[in-house]
Amino acid sequence: MPRVTTRRRPWKQLAFASHLGGEPRTSDIVMGVLGIALLAGFCLIMAVNVVDGLTGVTG
Repeated sequence: MPRVTTRRRPWKQLAFASHLGGEPRTSDIVMGVLGIALLAGFCLIMAVNVVDGLTGVTG
């Protein structure tokens, strides 16, 4: 039975292996910015919910 070996490469090689010099693609940068913006919006919504719950303000 042949032994299956898996090589683990550093994450930078996995993420940026398709380009010379390890430079990120434009789509990678856009997705990163979009992800950060969505996460920040989610955190703001959660913060508003917590503050609203603490103050007891309705309406």
